[in-house]
Amino acid sequence: MVWARHRTSDAWLYEGGRRIRLTFDGKTYSAARSSTGNLLVSRRDSAGNVNIWQQSPGASPVRKTFGKADVEPAFSLDGDHWAYANYEQKSIMLCTTSSGKCRVLQKDDSLPTWPRFSPDGRYVAYLTQVGTPRLIVISAVDGRKEATWDAYYECPPVWSANGTIWSLQTSGGHYRWSEREATSWAKTGKQFETSNENVVLGEVRCWPQDVQVGSPFFQAVRVESDEDSRLVVTPR
Repeated sequence: MVWARHRTSDAWLYEGGRRIRLTFDGKTYSAARSSTGNLLVSRRDSAGNVNIWQQSPGASPVRKTFGKADVEPAFSLDGDHWAYANYEQKSIMLCTTSSGKCRVLQKDDSLPTWPRFSPDGRYVAYLTQVGTPRLIVISAVDGRKEATWDAYYECPPVWSANGTIWSLQTSGGHYRWSEREATSWAKTGKQFETSNENVVLGEVRCWPQDVQVGSPFFQAVRVESDEDSRLVVTPR
């Protein structure tokens, strides 16, 4: 007899004090939901490729990308555009929701990830993963680089509604969020350090799970993993 472990991950919506399950296949890698209710999820197929699918209530999922590793979809605030990271092409892709057409917004050999739109839709911020991790802010129109600084690559940048951006930096085992103003890109002086309870088994939980609705760190859509173990009887 052996213990068989099965790990699943699905997207959940936190809304009005409720936790609502959005996916049921156990293969969701990342997800985003627009202000109009459109849901995008990246999931792995039987061939090992990860693609982004659109999922609407009562309808069959529609495949939106066709690469080998398409992850981290993110909507603009108005829902008219969405972006994602194409690991195969080492690019941040920009898509138009109405037409479904996508194009390369920025190619970056440092393997870009976590694209996030500014509230006014003018900028996209993303993180790099190769070498010294950096946060890079580019124009959402033509990909022109606006600003860059060192940042921790596992936690996505967070825009706030008043046009500032938060990024996580690490030094000497400490993880500290700092706010910058989205014109000069200078630090505002606002910062907070993640507590030790948010560093679990060597992995950083980017922000507390109990942040209040209205905080820029509140995540309405979350991909959460679960693991079950079953005792399997094997023939002798």
